[in-house]
Amino acid sequence: ARVRPLSAKELSEKSSESIRAHPSISTIDVDSEGISCDKRKFEFDSVFGPNSTQKEVYEKTAGDMIKNSIFKGFNATILAYGQTGSGKTFTMGTDGGMSSCGGDQELAPPLESDGVISRAVYDLFQTRNELPQGKERVKVEMSYLEIYNEQAIDLLSDDPSSTALTVRDSRTEGVIVQNLKSFVVSSPSEVQRLMEQASHKRAVGSTHMNSVSSRSHAICTLNIIIAPLESISDDNVDGPETPATPREGMKAKLTLVDLAGSERIKRTGAEGARMKEGININKGLFVLGQVVSALSELGQQMGSSRAKSNSHIPYRDSKLTRLLQDSLGGNSRTVMIACISPAESNVEESINTLRYAERTRNIKNSAVRNVVSGGLSASEAAALRRENQQLKLELAQMEAKLQSSKVDLIQAPHAHSSRGTGGLPALHNSVNIEATARLQAQCTSFLAEIDNLKEKAQLKAQEVLESSLRADKWQAKYESLVEAAREQGVKLPESADVNNHDGIVNELRSQLNECKAELEDARTDAAIARATAGAILAGKDLSSIDDISAQDESMSEGDDDDHQNEKLSTELSAVSSIIEQKEAMVQQMQKERACRDNLQFHFENSLKTLQTEVEALTTER
Repeated sequence: ARVRPLSAKELSEKSSESIRAHPSISTIDVDSEGISCDKRKFEFDSVFGPNSTQKEVYEKTAGDMIKNSIFKGFNATILAYGQTGSGKTFTMGTDGGMSSCGGDQELAPPLESDGVISRAVYDLFQTRNELPQGKERVKVEMSYLEIYNEQAIDLLSDDPSSTALTVRDSRTEGVIVQNLKSFVVSSPSEVQRLMEQASHKRAVGSTHMNSVSSRSHAICTLNIIIAPLESISDDNVDGPETPATPREGMKAKLTLVDLAGSERIKRTGAEGARMKEGININKGLFVLGQVVSALSELGQQMGSSRAKSNSHIPYRDSKLTRLLQDSLGGNSRTVMIACISPAESNVEESINTLRYAERTRNIKNSAVRNVVSGGLSASEAAALRRENQQLKLELAQMEAKLQSSKVDLIQAPHAHSSRGTGGLPALHNSVNIEATARLQAQCTSFLAEIDNLKEKAQLKAQEVLESSLRADKWQAKYESLVEAAREQGVKLPESADVNNHDGIVNELRSQLNECKAELEDARTDAAIARATAGAILAGKDLSSIDDISAQDESMSEGDDDDHQNEKLSTELSAVSSIIEQKEAMVQQMQKERACRDNLQFHFENSLKTLQTEVEALTTER
C-alpha cells in the first residue's frame, strides 16, 4: 500500500491527513473522527509513506519478479488500484514518461521519477543481456490495450477506424484478444516509443477530483519467449556431440495494469459522456471486487475440496476480470499496489481501498513454469537426416532398377520369338522384381521406424516436462517443510540444501539421540528421587526409622533427635522440589521428543520421495 502526499488542491482546501503510514511496521492507521470504522489499523506486506521514492516502491514490490519469475518461466502481474487521483498512473508510469529509456544509450538507468513499468522494462532487457546468447535466445513482444466503456480497444493500432476487439477463450493460450496487434521490441527505447504512442490514444478527461483522470483501464502485456540454449551448430552436425545442454524453452507473460480509479458522480461532477464513463469504470471495478471477494473466501477455505468445487468466480461478468483471469487466482505471480489518498475528504474511499487490498492478500494463485519442449536434440536430428538421405538414395536406386526391369519385361517377348527361348530373361526379371519389392518394403519399414522415433521423442519431451513440474512441486514441499521446522524451533544445519538430504537426516538423528539420552537421565534421576522421598515418608514408624538410622552410619553420633528430624525435613523439602523440577523437565522433553519424532517422520518421508524423484529424473534425462 502506498500513501501519496496531499495534492495542491487538498492543501489549498486546508484538508488534514486522516491516513497515516508506518513503513517500519508495515501498517496504516485511520485517524478520522468523522466516519465510523470498525477497523482503524491495516497491515500489509509493505507500506510506503508520502516520502517514499519510485525506486523504493519498485524494489520492494516487483524488484525481484523479473529474475525470479519471468526468466524462470513464471507469469507475473503488477497492478495498481485506488480511487481517482490517488497516484496509480504516477506509480505505474503509464503516462508515456519513460524518460529513462530514451537517448543514445540502449540501456540507460532509470531516472528517479520513472515508475514501475519503465523500471521493469529496464530490468527485463538488462537480465536478457546477461544471459548466454541472450539477445539471440530471448524474444519480447509487446501489446497494449484499454478497456473503455466495456470495450477492448487496441492502443497500438494505426487504423483510426478500428472497432472494438473480441475477447474469447483459446484451448492452448487461455483468454486472448482477437486481432490484437503485438510488436517485437528489442530495447527499452522501442518500448518507450510504443508507450508514448499509446498514451496519446488513451482516454483521459478532467473531473472535479482530477484534472487528468484516466477514463479507461490500461493493460500492457510483454510476452517473453526464451529459446533453449543451443550448443551444437548446424555446420557441425557430423562432429562429436558436445555436453548436454537444456533443450527446454520457456515462455512467460509480464502483465502491467493501470486501473481507472473508482469515483462518485456527486464528487466528480461528471455529466453526459463523463458520467457514462464513470458508470462503466465503476461497473468493471465492482465485478473485480466480486471476483476478489470470491477468491478471498476460496483462499480461506482451501482445505475443503467441496468449497473449491462449488465456488463460482464471476470472471465473465466484465471484460476486465476476464482478461485478468490468470492474474487473479490463476497461473501468475501477482503484486497489487493499493494507492491511498491521505486527505480527510477522501477518507471513506481510502478505507474502502484498504479493505479491498486486505481481502486481496487472501487470494491463492497457482503459478507454474511455462516450459516449451525443444523436441529432438541437434545430434538426433542430424542422425535422422543422414538416415533419411541414405534411404532416399537407396529408394532412387531401386526405382532405377525397377525401370530397367520393366524395359526387360517389354523386350522379353521379342527376344523369345527371335531366339526361340525366353526362360532365362524372364527368370532374371522375376528376381529383380522380388528384390525391388523387398527393398521397397524395407524402405517402408524404415519410414515407419522414423515416425515411431519422432513420436517417442515427443513422448519423452512431454515426460521431461511433467518431471520438471513434479520437481518444482517437490521443491515447494521441501521449502514448506524447512519453514515448518524453523517455526517449530528445530535448528537445521547451516549448509542444508536440496542436494544434502543425508547430511540433514544424520544431523537431526544425532540431535534426536542426544534428546533421548537426556530423557533417560532425567527419568533415572526422577526414579531415584521418588524412591528417596518414599523412604523418608515411610520413616514415620519406628522400624523404618531404625533402618534409615542404620543406613546413615556416617552421621555424627552426637546429633540429637530434634536435629535429625529437622535435617530430614529439610532434605524432604529439597527432594520434593527436585522431583517437581525433574517431572517438569520430563514433560517438556516428552513434548520435544514428540515434536522431533513428528518432524523426523515428515522429513524422512519427504526426503525419500525427493530422492526417488531425483533418481527417476536422472534416469529419464
